[in-house]
This record gives sequence, C-alpha cells and structure tokens, in this order.
Amino acid sequence: MILSSRQSRLFESLVNHDHSLGKMYWGGLYVLNDGANPDRISQSAHSFRELMEKAPRYISRLPEERKQRTRYSLKPKVHELQDAWTKMQKTSNCFESDLDWSGEIDTPLNNFLEHLCQFFKEFQENRPTQRQEFAGLRQRRDPSTEALPENVEHLITEKWKNLYQKFVGICHHRYSSEPELELYIEQLEEMLILVLTPQTVSDHEMIKQQINILENND
Repeated sequence: MILSSRQSRLFESLVNHDHSLGKMYWGGLYVLNDGANPDRISQSAHSFRELMEKAPRYISRLPEERKQRTRYSLKPKVHELQDAWTKMQKTSNCFESDLDWSGEIDTPLNNFLEHLCQFFKEFQENRPTQRQEFAGLRQRRDPSTEALPENVEHLITEKWKNLYQKFVGICHHRYSSEPELELYIEQLEEMLILVLTPQTVSDHEMIKQQINILENND
C-alpha cells in the first residue's frame, strides 16, 4: 500500500506520538484497500473511530497520566457519593423528603455539597467529553502557532464531534459508500495534520480554507 505525501506525514507524526495510533491509522487505510474483504468499509470506519477516540488522550497526556485516568473507576465513586447522600439525609435539618427542603444550609448538607463538588471535579478530570478532549489537544499544538478566534475553535471542535459520529454510524453498518468514507478520512487527516505537525505557510492557508468552509456551513 502506497501512502500519499500527506498520509505519510500524518502516519509518521502519529507513530512519533504513540505507535498504536500509527497502527490504527495504517490499519484503517489497509483494510479499506483490501478489495477481497466484503466488510472493509465498516471495519475501516471502526479503525478511524478508534483513532479519533484515542488520539487526543494519547497525545495530550503523558503515559503516567493516561495510566492514572485508566485506574479511575466510576462505580466506587458513585457508591461513596450515595453513602454520603444517605448520611446527609439522616443528619441534616434541611432535608424533609426528596422534594421538600427547607432552612439554611447546615453542616451536614454543606459537607455533602463539598463531597458532590469533589465528585464532579474528579469525574471531569478523568472522564472529559470528546469535545473537551479534542479542545485540549488543540490547546497543546505548536505554541508558536497563532491562536484562532474562539468562535472558530468552537466550529472546528464541533466538526470533530460530527465527524466522529459519521465514523460511528458507518462502523455500525449504517449504509455508506466508499467515496463517502474516503471523504471523511480525508477530512480527519486534514484536522489531525493541523494539530499534530508543525505548521507551515501552506498549513495556515489550509486553516483559512477550513474556516471559510466551517463558517459557510454554519
């Protein structure tokens, strides 16, 4: 399989960040080019969906940070929060029933609210949304790159989310033609190149083109 110059540039950048990202990208292209595979479109889309899920967290965080987030388990945190909720119900003078609260916030209720704040803080740090993941990746791009306007950053992040949904639909065997999948792959390649590789004059021209496309489609 022969890669184009753009694909080679992206593949090299992905491998340099994390070898598994390069494997996902290469695998998605390889299976799409396997004419003997009757399910190649959905299997290719699955590889690119995985790439979109993993790239932001693999690239924007050190391996030690990824391990820490992997160890984060939501179930025991929810049980802990439930225990705090039950204790507060028994001790707070503000609580009368689930739909009936009265009085000023007392110590038991205040303690529970602090516990709740900590729960959401840890959840956000360890389970960010896909848009937050990609936004974090964009913020870690080449520091010499001129920052884009906030509304443009939002449009690009929304495009990332929508593109991810396209791959999800295809890998779940919702109908899609090969040219349509190839178009989505090309769009993903352009977005990843913009945030993963040092930007040249031609890259800035690409950004301007992307901004025009996004604003016209808004």
